[in-house]
Formats: sequence, structure tokens, C-alpha cells
Amino acid sequence: MSSIQVNLLHIFAIGPLLIYIGSQEKKTNTLAYTTLGVLALMIPFIVNFPSFNLESYNLILLIHWLVFDIFFLYIALSQNNTPDFLYPFILILGICVVAIHLYYLYRNIKMYF
Repeated sequence: MSSIQVNLLHIFAIGPLLIYIGSQEKKTNTLAYTTLGVLALMIPFIVNFPSFNLESYNLILLIHWLVFDIFFLYIALSQNNTPDFLYPFILILGICVVAIHLYYLYRNIKMYF
């Protein structure tokens, strides 16, 4: 995937899904949890495996593999049994994902013009 495609995936799919789950809390539709689980299972196929140097890009890849993958699978499997204190975190994470990738999209598009 190109970096612009990755940004668009985060802006229009991953971020809004996290915002939805975080805002709906226990009223979240089961389909949203299933979608989050599928996205988590896709991380090993979409995100490159990090190398073992400490460059910032490799740390981002490592966080995707270890933190986000495990966290999203936990939320997807817990569904409406997710602890209440995690919902505000999920909402904030979704907003941050959209904001960060809007910035990266702007930066990537700016390079072409």
C-alpha cells in the first residue's frame, strides 16, 4: 500500500471505527467489534515486520504489531464485556488516529505539488 492509501484507510475506516466503539460503549453493534477484529488480524499482512534497529519508523511498526494488534484483538474478543474505563481511551485513540493521519496525508499530498 502507498502511504496515501494507508492514511486514507486510517482516516476513513480505522479512526471512525474506534470513535464509534468509544462513543457507543456498551451499545456498540457486534459488527463493529468483528470489523475491529478483522482489522487486527490484517495487521501482520499490511504492516511490515519491524527490523531490530531503533529508528522511529521501526518503533511505529513495532507498536502496531505488539500494542495495537493485541489491544484491538482484546477489544474485539471482549466486545460488550470490555471494561468501562477503556471506552474513553478508545474514543481518544480514534480521534488521534484521524488527526495524525490527516496531517500525514496533507504532508504526503504536499510533496506531489
